Amino acid sequence: TSYTTSVDYATGVADTGHIANSEASRDLPVQGNATAHVRPSDPRAIRTRTKLMAALVDLATRKDLDEISIGELTAAAGVNRATFYLHYSDKEGLLLDAVRALTDEISVGAAAASGKDFADPDRAPLHTLAFFAELDRSAALYRRVLGPAGSPAVQASLHDGLRRAITDEIMHRSADRTIDERSTERSAAFLTGGVIAAAIAWLDDDKRAPATAEAAAVWRMVLASSAALQGQTTPGDRQHVTALDQPITPRSLNARPT
Repeated sequence: TSYTTSVDYATGVADTGHIANSEASRDLPVQGNATAHVRPSDPRAIRTRTKLMAALVDLATRKDLDEISIGELTAAAGVNRATFYLHYSDKEGLLLDAVRALTDEISVGAAAASGKDFADPDRAPLHTLAFFAELDRSAALYRRVLGPAGSPAVQASLHDGLRRAITDEIMHRSADRTIDERSTERSAAFLTGGVIAAAIAWLDDDKRAPATAEAAAVWRMVLASSAALQGQTTPGDRQHVTALDQPITPRSLNARPT
């Protein structure tokens, strides 16, 4: 249970910026060398982490992360420094908690999706929509986190979490045929790098498309790349592969396959 974007996978409703407190969400360990007596599922701990993350998101719209002091962060969150250090040893621990919660939610969504959720090239799965909705909601923060001055540990955590979710997607979409595990891992690593690169380019765009449009565009690229990597030749897959031969422009990213 952590601060993240939650999605009701039964109704398809994304709830960004709130506590995901459902049976589908796992409790995550508190990051940053937190003291052992702070339980992640404790309501007071949840409220504290939510306040701290909201304050960090707000401060990141005005300052680089290394310019935000713990005192400034706790003052903005309305908690004292001692309380902060009960949960985290530094800001990186707070960021790791948020990123791990986000990628955990994506993994839950990928596992809950059915085959038909992956079949439509013009409709991104709910967990993909939730991912881009959260990036959009905290755009200033993630722009700094994923930028050149961002934390390597946080970037690695995001990469690893997405790679696991994409691996699950590939396995899920390939349930009706035998696939090579090593090839799947390489494909997932390749696709993860592409998704993160596309997300960074989108966040850096002052006139970026809505999160729903970007999620759909990236999903089409994932399907096209995945089909090419796996050598699929069905008519639907040829449609995805053809998209790879077209030049990537802002117009083409949002164009639907024909």
